Amino acid sequence: MKRFILSFIILLITAHYTSAQKSNIQIAFNFLRYGQLDKAKEAIDEATVNEKSAVMDRTWYYRGIIYQSLYQDEKYGNLCNQCLDEAYRSYQKVVELAPHGDLADSVKNFQLPALASSLFNLAVADFNAKRFSSALQNFEAVMKIYPNDTALLNAAFSADNIPDKEKAILYYSKLVTKHYPDDNIYVALANLYSQQHQNEKALAAIQEGKVLFRDSLKIILAEINLLLALNKPQEAVAEIQVAIQKDSLNTSLYLASGSTYDKLAHPKDSVGNDLPKPGNYNELIGKAESAYVKGLSIRPEDFELNFNLGALYFNDGAEMANQAIKLKSDVAYEKAKKEYEKRFRDAQPLLEKALKFNPRQSQEDQNIYQGTLQSLKTIYARLDQKEKYAEMERLLNQK
Repeated sequence: MKRFILSFIILLITAHYTSAQKSNIQIAFNFLRYGQLDKAKEAIDEATVNEKSAVMDRTWYYRGIIYQSLYQDEKYGNLCNQCLDEAYRSYQKVVELAPHGDLADSVKNFQLPALASSLFNLAVADFNAKRFSSALQNFEAVMKIYPNDTALLNAAFSADNIPDKEKAILYYSKLVTKHYPDDNIYVALANLYSQQHQNEKALAAIQEGKVLFRDSLKIILAEINLLLALNKPQEAVAEIQVAIQKDSLNTSLYLASGSTYDKLAHPKDSVGNDLPKPGNYNELIGKAESAYVKGLSIRPEDFELNFNLGALYFNDGAEMANQAIKLKSDVAYEKAKKEYEKRFRDAQPLLEKALKFNPRQSQEDQNIYQGTLQSLKTIYARLDQKEKYAEMERLLNQK
């Protein structure tokens, strides 16, 4: 009899304990109904750490709803740092514990869509506020719930802005695989590869974009730059001509065209040594000159076009001067001298404009500036312009 009473008492205690846990879940739900989210959170958190109620799908279902509600509440939103993440984890737990239950169906059909919408809005707000790391985290959370191209695109943009190059390449590559209809994606992926000195991969990305966007000037310009970087001038020339047809007022294209023809006229080996001039040297130099002249007719103050055309004339004059020295006849030399001096005079105003308009902002600008000073110094010496020569000396000696 005593043993029966003891067993009965143990059963009562167990029943009361289980009931208490269920009651705790109900209490959390009641607090939620009346907007007392602080107390609802406290009750549901207690239920989730208890070994009995922690295995109930209802516990995690209410936890998800409570934490999702906390995110939207001005008064109690500060009670959790990652409210929506916690809500997502809770809904995952519901499906894990009872994948075929009614609550799992509710999570899939109602709670998760609402949660994805909230996470997306939060991610957009983070992105607009330039909180790119947080934006990336939230866009990735959206992708876990409902993978879609919009979230993937924004995740790529966020990663690119952090910058997290590894994730940016990953997400841009996924968009490329999906043939996402935006030429910016292919250019962005190519730029990332170029920054990592993987120009072959960059070119492959651009050429994949070219299949979809044959008329995209962005794609064409990116391909030109990569072909030049990969020392493929012949292919670059063809693309430049296509680009000029699409944008005939773009002086950068004439600069690229002239530089490429100049490069073809002065080939080098793999280590940078000069190779013999091609048979069509004069034709190539003529095309380079025409490209620079056309560009300057559009934008006369472009310092790079002025420098390149001036350098072309200067180099021609310098070569003519070197050949003149070899002449044994004074008459022949004087004739040759007039010819190379004329070439230096052709170069002089162009290089002077290059010096005037050079903004000297980038390292490349500084290199062009120093090269301009050196060339002008030589010209002024050859043409006996002593004051200008002295000025170039002074500028070259400045630190």
